[in-house]
Order: sequence, then structure tokens, then C-alpha cells
Amino acid sequence: MRNNEATFYLGLKITLKDGTIKAAYISDRKTGFNIDIYHKDEEEANAIKKIIKKNPILRSF
Repeated sequence: MRNNEATFYLGLKITLKDGTIKAAYISDRKTGFNIDIYHKDEEEANAIKKIIKKNPILRSF
């Protein structure tokens, strides 16, 4: 990463029907856009997202 690029933690935010916001996944390392760490963490978040979408019990909240 370049010195002037912002770094961040990738996460998966879930908004429940009552408006409550929960974090389902937050990476454990800082990353920047379009680098290997970002893509790996994004894959992890998307895998969790698929599980939630497939499970009717989890979708009911």
C-alpha cells in the first residue's frame, strides 16, 4: 500500500427489521482497496452473506 492510501477493516453489516445494526464479520487486519488481503476478506464476508441468505431462520430477523 502506498503511504497516502487509507486503510480500513472490511466488515459485513446487517440491518435487522427493527433497524438494529449488527456486525456479522470484521476482518482482523487493515487493508486497502484491490489488494490480496482485501479480496480474501471480501470472499470471507460474501461466504457469510450467502449462508445468511440461504437460511430462512436467519433471514427472519
